[in-house]
Amino acid sequence: MVKFPAGFVEPRHSHSVGHAVYVIENELGSGNSAYTEGTYWYAPANDIHGPVEQKNDCTFLLITDGPLDFNPK
Repeated sequence: MVKFPAGFVEPRHSHSVGHAVYVIENELGSGNSAYTEGTYWYAPANDIHGPVEQKNDCTFLLITDGPLDFNPK
């Protein structure tokens, strides 16, 4: 489980492993790029994504294919 607080900004990045995200509470991101409660998606290894700017607190489940790294782009 991961919680991004309101105002948090996650920069554009990638991971060397794939990961799945399931939004549990509120929205992940903001504006046209927000994922609402119940949204699920999978990002394959080395997929470049972000940035994420949080309007509200958000709780989500993060499942990875291995140890998670963070590679800013």
